[in-house]
Amino acid sequence: MNKFANILFICLVALFAVSSVSAAENDTDILMSSNYQISSNTSNDDIQVILDNAQDGDTFEFTDKEYKNISLVVDRKVNIISKEKSVIYTSSQISDKAKSLNMDNSFGFYFTSNSCGSILLGIKLIASNGDYGIVADSADNITIKNCVITGGKDCVFVNNSDGIKLLNNNISKAKENGLKINNVSNSLISKNTMSYNGRSGIETSNIYYCNITNNTVHHNKFNGISLFNKSMGNKIKFNLAYDNPNGIYINSQSSNDVINSNTFTKNRRDTDYELGAFESGNGLLFGADFRTSKEGNPSRLEVKYNVL
Repeated sequence: MNKFANILFICLVALFAVSSVSAAENDTDILMSSNYQISSNTSNDDIQVILDNAQDGDTFEFTDKEYKNISLVVDRKVNIISKEKSVIYTSSQISDKAKSLNMDNSFGFYFTSNSCGSILLGIKLIASNGDYGIVADSADNITIKNCVITGGKDCVFVNNSDGIKLLNNNISKAKENGLKINNVSNSLISKNTMSYNGRSGIETSNIYYCNITNNTVHHNKFNGISLFNKSMGNKIKFNLAYDNPNGIYINSQSSNDVINSNTFTKNRRDTDYELGAFESGNGLLFGADFRTSKEGNPSRLEVKYNVL
């Protein structure tokens, strides 16, 4: 009986030791992650310094209602959030940090390759003074959610990236495209509204295995959705596009793309349309460069169950 009691005591001690180590490791994780409260009287340069010295996983919370002349390079894996739906006005100037990285456009937030896994949540970004609202360049697994982004040449520009998530954003009034994506793969663009942009609501070039689903795209000057160059394995489904010159314009070399169950209605004939008035007013328009790619098996474009 004493032998059994000794064994039980040893087991309990060992279990306590393991639990203590595990708790210590979890506490270390918590301690390593910092939360920075960013007030409106913090200058852009000061915010940039804090960002540059942040650790992966740190959170930056914009706590006030309005911020001006913001242009930040995100070079760490961080969370940028606002529970107050802060309004951020981008700077028209190229920041010193951007110049040091040989960037020649102005922006609100620029996610670099070192920022993979970052989150931007709950921000209202007004980029009427800048070239871009948000740029993600060679930055994988960036999430942009519940944001309002207006103005700029393109509201959001994603380039050479993988695993991007754009969810439940309102994107409007860009000089050109609401969302422009180039050389992007395995990404999800869902439940966004893109409207009143000078070119397309969504414009793509070389996209692979992306899901563009459940978006509302309306009152854009060129097309609701435009596909250029190559497109492979993408699913464009359950989108509503209305009051655009064309609902969707396919001018890509397409392989295994699926365009199903969308509604493309109220497409307007536009005498100022870039390709000429007779190329407008369509639910779906194939461009002169559309080709069925020989890559993949089968390689055909599937279009069915759409309302045109």
